[in-house]
Amino acid sequence: MMPEFLQKAVLAIIGLTSGIGVSSGVFAFITMIGVVTRLAARTKTVKHVMLYEDMVVLGGTAGNLIALFGEKLFSWLAAPGIRTILIPVFGLACGIFVGCLSMALAEVSKVLPVFTKRMKLICGMPWIVTSFAFGKAAGALLWAMKG
Repeated sequence: MMPEFLQKAVLAIIGLTSGIGVSSGVFAFITMIGVVTRLAARTKTVKHVMLYEDMVVLGGTAGNLIALFGEKLFSWLAAPGIRTILIPVFGLACGIFVGCLSMALAEVSKVLPVFTKRMKLICGMPWIVTSFAFGKAAGALLWAMKG
């Protein structure tokens, strides 16, 4: 049996590498569907694409820090005046992100028929989409039950 500190170190390494893997996948997905580039093209600010991409990464990093350390790292946010200002700003930023992501997903859904034709996927697409939905629901349910 391993000593307790070694067990905790191994778990920390596994958790850190898993988190890096998942967040890399999320950022790759956002990049793949072209949320940032389409947003820059629509707003005619293509010259700032690198800044937008940096802000997406910084936002993801800040979200992870808040999720991990929350009250310890950001205790100064508990001040009523700061919270009154930041909550609407955070809500607006989240709404903009979700709106851009959903619009990009809607555009990507136009690609699915081409993808299925090229992959010669004759049947089974409803099963694939349904399995994604059930997997997401099962994950959300497990997370909610475990807290």
